[in-house]
Amino acid sequence: SSDLNDHYHSGTAEYFKELIEKVKYVDQILGLGEEILPSELPARIGARRSIVYREDMAAGMIVNEKSFSFKRPATGMNPFEYESLIGKVLKKSVFADEIVQISDFE
Repeated sequence: SSDLNDHYHSGTAEYFKELIEKVKYVDQILGLGEEILPSELPARIGARRSIVYREDMAAGMIVNEKSFSFKRPATGMNPFEYESLIGKVLKKSVFADEIVQISDFE
């Protein structure tokens, strides 16, 4: 009868208790993904990018979407912020690959 093989596929109460504890432990290790651990900072800085100038530009020039590039490391402005810079006027000369600073603009 099918009852003879059922025990091979069944779990005990102890088995399921241990399984739940292990799942809770994995959830705790993974976290919510919102917190940045100190051990993650070097990798995040090295892997992420900053906004840089694509070429040398003189003071007084108006920047556009072609004025920028995005390069590592992430020590400057986040690339998601570049659209807020379009149309701004440079108050100083800048150089290719220089990290963009909000203070560069009038």
